[in-house]
Amino acid sequence: MIKESRLEALLAQQKARTEVLQEAQTAVETARLQDEDMEQKFRTSSGLAELDASTLPEEKMYSIQSIKQVAIEQRLRFLPIRYFKQDIPRFAFNRVKALKLNQEQVEDSLYILAPSKLFALEDCNDDPLLFAQANDGRYYLIASWGGDLAAWRKWLSIPLRNINYAIASIVVLGALVGLSIPSELLFDTTDSSTIVPIKLLSAVYGILTVAAVFSFLFFSRSSGFSNRNWNSKNFNF
Repeated sequence: MIKESRLEALLAQQKARTEVLQEAQTAVETARLQDEDMEQKFRTSSGLAELDASTLPEEKMYSIQSIKQVAIEQRLRFLPIRYFKQDIPRFAFNRVKALKLNQEQVEDSLYILAPSKLFALEDCNDDPLLFAQANDGRYYLIASWGGDLAAWRKWLSIPLRNINYAIASIVVLGALVGLSIPSELLFDTTDSSTIVPIKLLSAVYGILTVAAVFSFLFFSRSSGFSNRNWNSKNFNF
């Protein structure tokens, strides 16, 4: 009878362990399914929902004007998260889950500010920023990842901000290229009176050359100016 009692106790202990393990496995599976459901909502999000701005920290809130200015300067796009083709890092995903505790519709309020490549990121300097739309017209910054935006990105994007920047950049760069070419390489002359006209002609040639190269690259890549495509979902606009 004593042996049976000990055996019964062992069975009870094993049953308890099994139940605990099953509960843990059920909890993990439930969390996994919830995560998959949330990720699926990311991919179909319309970006129309709005969070309650009064519950969000002020230091993480940004106006659309500020976001637009950064997008144009850095040649980025700002679109609902359903257009983002890469995976969301786990830490950013966890922040969204934490935000969902107080903001039920958070999945449908998410926007991404990322480089203009149809949101297909490959370079370590391409830094996405994850936002949620608030009901006061501003956007709440949830997370960012990648390296820091390279300082040269802003400068290289200057000619693509708008048509005026493009023209000014072509003229300045072309003139510098033309003026940097020694006159004797273009014309066989040592007459000082012809130096100025030759330099001006070199500058014109430089401007035309830069304009031709810029036009070829711009149209061959179906590019658009940043002030028009910063929030466009289309590749060639």
